[in-house]
Amino acid sequence: MSKAAVEEPKAKRKQALPPWINFLNAGLSGMAATCVVHPMDVIKNRMQMQKGKVSIWSLIGTIYSKEGVAKFYSGLTAGLVRQATYTTVRLGIYNQMQDFWRQRRVSSPSFGVLALMAGTAGATGAFVGTPADVALVRMTTDGRLPIVNVPETIALHFYASMVSGFLTTFNSMPFDITKTRIQNMKSTSKTPGTIAVMMSIAKTEGIGSLWKGFWPTYCRIGPHTVLTLVINEQLMHFLRELYER
Repeated sequence: MSKAAVEEPKAKRKQALPPWINFLNAGLSGMAATCVVHPMDVIKNRMQMQKGKVSIWSLIGTIYSKEGVAKFYSGLTAGLVRQATYTTVRLGIYNQMQDFWRQRRVSSPSFGVLALMAGTAGATGAFVGTPADVALVRMTTDGRLPIVNVPETIALHFYASMVSGFLTTFNSMPFDITKTRIQNMKSTSKTPGTIAVMMSIAKTEGIGSLWKGFWPTYCRIGPHTVLTLVINEQLMHFLRELYER
């Protein structure tokens, strides 16, 4: 009898979930999170269209009193379609990679090339477009980015998401408000370029206007990622238990 036949594996190899489950779970997680935070997106767009200064609370009061609660969910269908396509792909690929390296860790626990690659699963998730906080959470829990010394819990997901959400919002806001202004311009023979519009906003309204709608955007990005990750992780845990029985 061969040596391989005599030796028993140190750990039972766990079965991978079917790919369609990983992608379906990703899309549903993103769509569920969007249903919660969508009103912040509406408020952000309204603020960016205002030429002067406007407070979040006064804008919320105006929308509520003049247009009703339903207006806070205007465009929700488009948001859900975006999650059904965009997040299904990006988080679905991430789920697949996590599942793949999870199996390799069990079958080859030694610290070799595969172990090193497994440790970079979070960075792989960031590469395919998963939110930056996914990589931050993974790197933190792997001990390679010791921001906080806590286990991977909802609290850590919240912390990582809010930190990366702040940085993402700050860096992207000038381009976001420029996009919003261009999309709402009246039809002309020639649409001005992104840089030209951005410079015009800074010149006529002040450079601070490039970050108009920062707080509602931040309050959308951070919680959206927290909810997406938490729902995704809980569903994956539940489905793995069912599949591996």
